[in-house]
This record gives sequence, structure tokens and C-alpha cells, in this order.
Amino acid sequence: MQKKQPIHRYINDFDAPVQFLNSLFSPAILQHICDQTKPLKISDKTRKLTPIDLKKFFGLELMRGIIGIRNIETMWSTGEISIKYPGKENSLGKNHWFSISNGVNFDPSFVHCKLVEEFKLHLVPGYNITIDEIRIPCHHEACPFKNHNRDKPDIWALESKCMMAENGFLLDFINPCQNQVPTPTEAVFQFTEYLKTTNRHHHLVMDSNFLSALDLLKLYDLGFEATVSCKSNRPSFIWKDGLAHKLPKSYTRVCSSERLCCMCTNNNGKPKIATTLCVAKDDESSSEVKERRSVLNIYDDLKGKADHFGQLYKSQYPIGHHMNWLCTLLIGWFYFALTNSYILYVILPRNE
Repeated sequence: MQKKQPIHRYINDFDAPVQFLNSLFSPAILQHICDQTKPLKISDKTRKLTPIDLKKFFGLELMRGIIGIRNIETMWSTGEISIKYPGKENSLGKNHWFSISNGVNFDPSFVHCKLVEEFKLHLVPGYNITIDEIRIPCHHEACPFKNHNRDKPDIWALESKCMMAENGFLLDFINPCQNQVPTPTEAVFQFTEYLKTTNRHHHLVMDSNFLSALDLLKLYDLGFEATVSCKSNRPSFIWKDGLAHKLPKSYTRVCSSERLCCMCTNNNGKPKIATTLCVAKDDESSSEVKERRSVLNIYDDLKGKADHFGQLYKSQYPIGHHMNWLCTLLIGWFYFALTNSYILYVILPRNE
């Protein structure tokens, strides 16, 4: 099993996470949003959206997420309930906030492309990569891109396929608003086009929604190692080469061909994990037993890091939603950037 490569970060010029966050939502992104948004009607006056106003809007959403306020009007209340937060005296007025929330406009393809470019500027991924789904809650009837998944906490959402580094940092995600959203399998091979440019060797981990075991051989031929969870109800489809019939009746069942290793652990005798990371031998006295157990641990650990990103993202995401689904999308992407900032500045040591 190859030793993982270290993750290098290029954020030494930033003294605080807010500077890193500002670099992710770059001036080009802010100016594009301001240019695309029509003059806002505030009371009886019109006003052009500016980058400063947009930053104040993000700031109020950030504070609302931290405080946990569902009714945004509470942020300006001066009655029995009064919310205090840093910068309140210089924040947007209530009418100004609502006008931005309802009127903000932008090209999702442009903002997505620029934001992903910024994500990749600040971190070069190491050996292990996780591919998963990421969702922004969306309740808007007018949104033509929202996805329904009754098995998820937010059954209606803007869903993307995403690629994360070993520390959980979000490197890339699919724009959910494009005309032809790639299938999960197409998304995997789209992500590999970027990974080819890192000049590093990579190991990809994903669940059964993305690839079948035989697809791992295609990745292997492209120079990538990969580990994938298997669909338990499709062993005949996955193991066309007959590997499933060779699974021994031990607690950890393993069989292998020249390039593909198949595993199942207490899963009713059906394949659970497929990998090209190692070719294990069916011999409990062999040194390979420890290696095959490590494959299962690697899968659980890396998938856990991807899930952790989603948990961090949702834990601070503002309760409630905007009348404009484009604003919901924008705030979701802003919180992607905020979560990346948290991962690098809080979870990880600064001197790493």
C-alpha cells in the first residue's frame, strides 16, 4: 500500500480566516453579482448593489447562522427581544436586506467556475481523494434544478457531486444548474481530468452511487487507484468475471484477480468493498490480512471526512430560506467557502 503524500497549503499570507474567506469569494465574483443584479428598490428609492453591500449581506447571513435565527426580522428587533452582534450598527437595514434577498441575480456557471478555481488555488490534494454528494436545502417551487431524495434530511435540495481532499477540504463540486448535469459516473471521470494536472498519484474513494467494481479497472488504466462500496443487490452485475463465486466463508471474505480485490464483511455473503489498492490473498496467516483490514478502515475514515464537511456546513447554515432560489444557491456556496476556511484554520494546525 503506497504511503500517502503530504498535503501542501498555500495560505501563509493570510493572518486570519476572514482573509482566506475573502480570497475565495473574490472581487471578480462579487462584481459579477453586482453587475448582474438590477437596481434594487429600497422603500421609494432605487440603489445599485455594490460589493460592500453584498459583503454586509453575507455578514448578516453568517451572523444569522451562528445565532440560529429563523425569522430574519428578529435581527433588527428593538422590542423585548433585541439581538446584539458585532457590527450591527453598520449593518444593512431591513428593507435593504430584503431587496437584496429577493433581487440578487448572477450566472451560476460563472460564479461556480470562479469559486472552484479559488478553492483549488489554496490546496493541492495529497494521495487520498473522496467523491461524494453535497446538498443545499431548497424549498422553492420555481427552482427548476432542485433534487428530491426522501432518504436525506432535506428531501428537496440543490444537489452536487463533490470532490474532497483527505482533510475534508472541498476541492470541486458539480454546478447543479447546467443544462446537462453529469451522471455520478461521468462526474467521477470529470474530476479525474483535474487530478491528472496535480502531478501526483491519487487514490479515489466513493460509495456505490458512483461506480460499479468493474469501473475501477477503467480508473486503474488511467493511473488511479480506487476503493468503492458495492451495491449489495447487484453482485451478478458487479462480478461478471466470476469473482463473487470465489469468496471464501470466513468473517472477512476476500478474493482477487490480477488488478481487482473484492471484500465483504458480515454482509450476507455479498460483496461490500471493491478496491484496486491491493491484491489480497485468502490466507488468514498471511501478512495481507492486516492490509485488507486497512482498506476497510481507509474507506470508513475518508468517507467520514466527507460526511464531516456536510455536518459542519449544515451546523452553521442559516435556518430559513430566501424568496429567491438563486439567493439560496449563493448562500449555500458561501457556506461551502466558510466551511473550507474552518477546516484549514480551526480543525488543522496552522503550521501543518
